[in-house]
Amino acid sequence: FNHGDSSLSNCLGYKDSVLISDLEYAGKDSPIKQCIDYLIHPQNQLVTIDKKLWFDYFWINLIDKDDKKLCNSYFSLFALKWSLIILNEFLPSIWALRLHSDSMREHYRDMILERQLYKSKLYIKASQKLFNDESPLQVFNKSEKTIINESY
Repeated sequence: FNHGDSSLSNCLGYKDSVLISDLEYAGKDSPIKQCIDYLIHPQNQLVTIDKKLWFDYFWINLIDKDDKKLCNSYFSLFALKWSLIILNEFLPSIWALRLHSDSMREHYRDMILERQLYKSKLYIKASQKLFNDESPLQVFNKSEKTIINESY
């Protein structure tokens, strides 16, 4: 089982448990995707929970030893995926949806698009780092995490 959009914004606290929600993209998928998507998801960048525990769990228990040899490539591709997702704001259909929820965005369109392009470039840089076998726990510095976490 893979959630498909692993972020704490898609979880609900209930008593002493965490319940997952928003299963729109959930299904059977590789543990590699679940592992890296959580670690580099924009909304998880400022999470203070120890991400090393998450990574170690997947690395030790779920990712096949044969796949580990290619994880730098897999992780790199998922960073590129996020780079493209962030650029969705440039699509007229997506922009129209954003305006329906807040028409004031039109006044800030240039700034929003510039910001999204910058975030996309951060993910491209992260993709290069991951391809070169840098740890997925260290691909963004503190200021980059702050920028990526912001909605615009």
